[in-house]
Amino acid sequence: MKRAVLIFGLIGLGTWLGCGSKIELKPTADADSPTGVLIPTDLTAAHEELDAMLPSRTKKRFKRDLDFASEVHHSLGMWIRNNWGLWSDSALALWFNSHGITHPDYMSSAILESYSSYLNGGREFESIIEVRRKRDVRHRVSGRASKMLEDKFKQEHGDSDPASSYHYSGSEVCD
Repeated sequence: MKRAVLIFGLIGLGTWLGCGSKIELKPTADADSPTGVLIPTDLTAAHEELDAMLPSRTKKRFKRDLDFASEVHHSLGMWIRNNWGLWSDSALALWFNSHGITHPDYMSSAILESYSSYLNGGREFESIIEVRRKRDVRHRVSGRASKMLEDKFKQEHGDSDPASSYHYSGSEVCD
């Protein structure tokens, strides 16, 4: 338990594991922020803060490897979600909400994917935002559809667990 607390404590202080090594983040401190670090207000500010806090070798990896953003989704992406207030009503989360992205996973993915483009001189982030917005909408729709199917099952079969009675017919299609 002490080891888990220590690991999570290190992550909270800005250390994360990625690229097979320990990478020290240097976020801008902000005493007024609920997380103690500067929370960017929009995508441009997020890119600028990543520039300031990431070591040069990590920025080089983002620049040359377009898949790197997805590789760090569960490390740097988690740090961004937790420390930049994407699970709450931070200015950055509200900025994404205004662009149709409501889930923190899709917000952090958009930040990381567009950061690679930003480092390579690209400034056309609308397409990345649009892809994430569409995935976010599908996520919300599938969640509502799942709830509707569960409610229908309960009406037809009582309060038994729908998962215990579900049998895959092979006809379901996922995108």
